[in-house]
Parts: sequence; C-alpha cells; structure tokens
Amino acid sequence: MFCEKCGKNLTEDSMFCDGCGHKNLDNVVRSSSNLNIQNEEANKHNKKVLKIFFSVLVLVIVLIIFLDSSDNSNSGSGQATIQNNGNIKPIEKTQNTNNHNTATKYAEVAESVVNIMCPYASEPFSIDSDGTGGSGTIMDDSGLVVSNSHIIPQGKDILNISEEGCFVILPDAITGSPKEIYIATPIVFNELSDEYDLAFLTINDVYTDKDGEKYGVYPKKFPAFDDTGRCKDEQINLGESVRILGYPVSSGGYNLTITDGIVSSFSDNGSVLTSAKIDQGNSGGLAIDENGCMIGIPSAVSEGEYDKLGVIIPASTLVDFINKADKIINQ
Repeated sequence: MFCEKCGKNLTEDSMFCDGCGHKNLDNVVRSSSNLNIQNEEANKHNKKVLKIFFSVLVLVIVLIIFLDSSDNSNSGSGQATIQNNGNIKPIEKTQNTNNHNTATKYAEVAESVVNIMCPYASEPFSIDSDGTGGSGTIMDDSGLVVSNSHIIPQGKDILNISEEGCFVILPDAITGSPKEIYIATPIVFNELSDEYDLAFLTINDVYTDKDGEKYGVYPKKFPAFDDTGRCKDEQINLGESVRILGYPVSSGGYNLTITDGIVSSFSDNGSVLTSAKIDQGNSGGLAIDENGCMIGIPSAVSEGEYDKLGVIIPASTLVDFINKADKIINQ
C-alpha cells in the first residue's frame, strides 16, 4: 500500500503517511468503524452495569424504608434509634420522659396533701374514734398544715374535739394510701378563721397506738408543698385546668384522691368555681393547675337545681389570711 500523495510505502494499518503525514482515509474509516463498534459494545456494557447498580440501589432503599417502618411500629417499647455519622444510637422516647416527669411532679405534690381526723372530746383519743375531719396541705417542713376551719369544731360546739388534738395522716405518694400518722394541735383564730374559713394545725408528735407501735418518725422534716418553678402564670384564668387533691368520702375518705376539671366561673365573693368533683372530705385540701401551681383550697360545694360546682378559696385569699394571722400572733 502506497501513500496517495507522496507514493511512500505504507503498512496495512497505517492511518497517516510517515513521509508527508497524509491521512490514509481507508484506514481512518475502518478504524472509526471499529471504534464505534467498540464504543457501542462499551455502552451496552455500561448500560448493563448501570441497570444492575440502580437495581441494587432500589433494593437497598426499599430495605431501609422497611427497616425504618419496623422501628416505628415497635416505638411503643420505649426505644428509638437515630443515625449519626454512621453510628446507630439508642435513645429514650420523649413521651416516656414526659410521663416520668409528670409522675414525679404529682408525687411531689401528693406527698404534701394530708388527711385530717379530729376525734370528738367524748371519744377515746384513737385513730378509730368518731370525729370530724377533711384534708390539709403541709406548708412548712416543720409540720405546719393549712386547712379549712370548719373541719375543726371549736367554741360552743357540743362535739368539741379532743384536747389532745387531731390526727394528720401522710399518704404514700405513689398509691395515695395511708403511710404515716402524726398528732397535731389546731390553731384557730376565732373571728379571722370564721371570716376566711381557714386554720392551721402544727404537728407535734408521732402517733403511737395502744400496743406501742409508732406510725412514723418524729421529729423530722415533713414534705412541704412548694410550687416554686411551676407557676408559669399566677393569674387564675377562666377555662384553665384544675386538679383537686384530697380525701373525699366518695372514694372512702382514706386514700388520697385526685379529680380534675376546669375553672368554671368566679363567684361574687372572690371564690373560684370549678367543674372538678369536690365532696365531703375534700375540704381543706389542695387545688392546682396542670403545672402543679397552687390555685387554692377546695372548701365547699355550690349546688344548683340540677348540678353543682366545687368552691375553691384562691391562693391570694390564703396569703391575705396568713398576713392577718401573723399580725395577731405578733401582737
């Protein structure tokens, strides 16, 4: 084979002349044809590889979605997983944490709400004797309890309470059942207590039964109610949630009972009316909002023709009573 331009002898596969550089068109066409064939084969191969790659990718995505949905379906077990930089880390679900916090919050409030029983003077001074009573809230760790004065008969009442005082029964914070029993002295401020329907009791000893068994330890620091950090808005608002803690006869009168409702209305005398159930025995207990902030002291029931609402002495009235009682004490 010779170059068309200079006549130099060429090899069969030469694409250019070594003498003049002229293109050998036949070999160029033939080479291009071979290259196209090779490219087509490569493209076919690459397409096959891409198809396999995308098939595997789709399979992996499907598996990830399936495993993710499996994790979500098992979320009730209290565990979840998050992927961070390729590491799988178990974490607790937020709901469980909230439930724990809520349970802890109510346990702290519950342990400060006590059952009060004042035996009549005509009865033996025993926890089993007839008497009057209700609920109360420990306001100071020394054992100062606030309650309604109407649960402590005084003065000319025929059924005066025993001179030895009243029983204050502390609950188990988790179950609400009676746990410890103490003896307390009522502090009633005559006209002031009648005006506000509020009074105090001071714990001064542990109850010891006839067999010598003690139902607690005295002296001690008592679980006082403290809503510091729980009061997001101390203004009592119509429609906000209310929870009543106390010892109503409707649940037996012995175990701490919680009922809930809302702030239904405000009476003309400054009391708060609520749809939360209040029964005999709730008097002197505790009313809180959903955060555990004190709303006031449940004291009575306002009855209508077809329904009734609970009456709460608001915390602001309690503060006013405490200030006036402090002046009387310091006179």
